[in-house]
Amino acid sequence: VIGYWVSEAQEAGCQETYQFNEDGSGQFTSGEEQLEIKYVVEAQPDETGFFKLTHQVVKTNGKPDCTKNVTQSNSSQVSYLLFQPDGYAYVACENNDASLANCFGPMQLKARAKPD
Repeated sequence: VIGYWVSEAQEAGCQETYQFNEDGSGQFTSGEEQLEIKYVVEAQPDETGFFKLTHQVVKTNGKPDCTKNVTQSNSSQVSYLLFQPDGYAYVACENNDASLANCFGPMQLKARAKPD
């Protein structure tokens, strides 16, 4: 998951980016929102192929994301990531349901480090 990921599904001109650093820190952007996070991702997928990702918001700019929601500092979230076989894209889901009914993405890997 380490790298700089960009959503290719840009509904209403809204883009999301995710930067996962090796030290467990990261930055998310969604619309006007900018978050600094700490994260943990399971080293092995579960029986359905999903990797469990838990992240906690360390800092937020308090602006709305692509869905017009505002994320609070110190909030936590669990997502389930399902990678394409080549490892260069994933969908993020609310649960590990193989139907992918509660997922968004795909997120595409753009770089192993955040571009300047």
